[in-house]
Amino acid sequence: MIKGIYALACGELEFERRSFFPEAPSGTPMRIPVASFLVVHPQGKVLFDTGIHADGFRDPAAHYGKGLAGYFKFFCGAGEGVVAQLRLLGLAPEDITHVVNSHFHFDHCGCNALFTRAQVFVQGA
Repeated sequence: MIKGIYALACGELEFERRSFFPEAPSGTPMRIPVASFLVVHPQGKVLFDTGIHADGFRDPAAHYGKGLAGYFKFFCGAGEGVVAQLRLLGLAPEDITHVVNSHFHFDHCGCNALFTRAQVFVQGA
């Protein structure tokens, strides 16, 4: 039985809308939330995606390189980010038993290394 499911706010990314919608006019920005989801179960705590690493928000060029940092704009408000969001729930990274990544893009697995006690799952492809 699941005890709770929580949506965690992990910042936002802004980029060229044409990346998702090729018919969009050039120069049109699109801003999307970066989310993580916590499932609390009697057998453990599962985190689905871990968001963007805090260093990526502080200095995107140093963390991801100039190409990626030049394409995306990174936004993270006070209290956002996976660790801060877990803290609001009274949890720390070591409390997470499983991490499930939808895929390995930087905005989905950026904080994986923080969850040293968790078993990590991702699709084979």
